[in-house]
Amino acid sequence: MAKLSDFREGYYVHSGKVSDNVRSLCLSAVAIIWVFKQDAAGATNLPAPLYWALLWVFVALALDFAQYLYASSAWGVFVRIKEKQNITDDQELVAPEFLNWPSILFFHLKTLAALLVYVQIFRHLYSVIHPI
Repeated sequence: MAKLSDFREGYYVHSGKVSDNVRSLCLSAVAIIWVFKQDAAGATNLPAPLYWALLWVFVALALDFAQYLYASSAWGVFVRIKEKQNITDDQELVAPEFLNWPSILFFHLKTLAALLVYVQIFRHLYSVIHPI
């Protein structure tokens, strides 16, 4: 029978993989957008779906940054407060549930933003690529 800590570790592993994949997918999307951009008279033009895809890339990466910035700050402050209360490293603690809620929200929003990137890319590809 598994312990709660085993399930928590699985959550950490899988959410970490999703975060890595979101970053990779966003950077890959920039390359795809670059391939399909249109240059005219010295200006770079993006079709509307690719423009929105690029905006969603920035949103997804900003949310990724916000997730880790918030989590490192919140948990760092929590640990520092406990250290000042002379709590030892091996002492059992219960952290407030709400402390992790913003990180979870950022995680789900960045994943949704990454999905929207590819919805926009596929919209564009569907409109310009036709079977022979």
